[in-house]
Amino acid sequence: MATTAAGNILACYNPSCSNAHKLKFKAPLKCANCKTARYCDKTCQRAHWKVHKEFCNNWAETAKRNSATSLIDVKKKMSHFLWLIRGLPDYVNELLNEYVEAKRDGFRGCVEFYFETFQDLFDAIALIETLPVHEEKTFYPMPYAPTFQKRSDGLGPVGTKVKMRWIFSEHGKDFMKKVHDKKILTIDHSRENMNKLLATIVKDSEEMFLLSCAVKLEGTFATHSYDFIYKDLNGWSKDFIGEFESCT
Repeated sequence: MATTAAGNILACYNPSCSNAHKLKFKAPLKCANCKTARYCDKTCQRAHWKVHKEFCNNWAETAKRNSATSLIDVKKKMSHFLWLIRGLPDYVNELLNEYVEAKRDGFRGCVEFYFETFQDLFDAIALIETLPVHEEKTFYPMPYAPTFQKRSDGLGPVGTKVKMRWIFSEHGKDFMKKVHDKKILTIDHSRENMNKLLATIVKDSEEMFLLSCAVKLEGTFATHSYDFIYKDLNGWSKDFIGEFESCT
């Protein structure tokens, strides 16, 4: 399972439904077995079953082995982790420099934090949240990012406050163990969402990169969430005006 940066994990999981990935839409029906997949109604659930059945028991079993934590709750935590990384400016710059250097050598993938267990993810989040906040900045996302929302006057995106944090030397050992050591540069041509975002949004830019948070599930499965990270924090610029005007 992968949730794109344009997606809404509470929207309808039936891709042929007009409410699939619809921002701010919460599908009322939840799969009784995995308690993760959501649908508008039984019709949408039946239409998606051929795809969902491959993952349903896996998601349910993963939840059982993780204190009944549903995958939907983990997806929310994954999105929160990506948000927290955005608030580490020095570390973001380090990641971007590594990404750009690899890209110049032909790398065409994303920066990913891969967690073997739910608890590993939770521990990483808890650590980052203990880091000292030195200021708050307003983040303006580009169109199709998960936090993108048009202002009521239509003149730009809605800004959201980001807590900017320092990583001091006393945090170094724990940060390396719980966060940095989980980081990899990954290329996976089988991930349709990832490769679509790389091809249509990131392209040849050296001012941004695609960031992935991945958590291992039962068997050979993993779940992924994506977001865009920018050199100067914000993704809103004149370069995306056309995309903004077409965004609904």
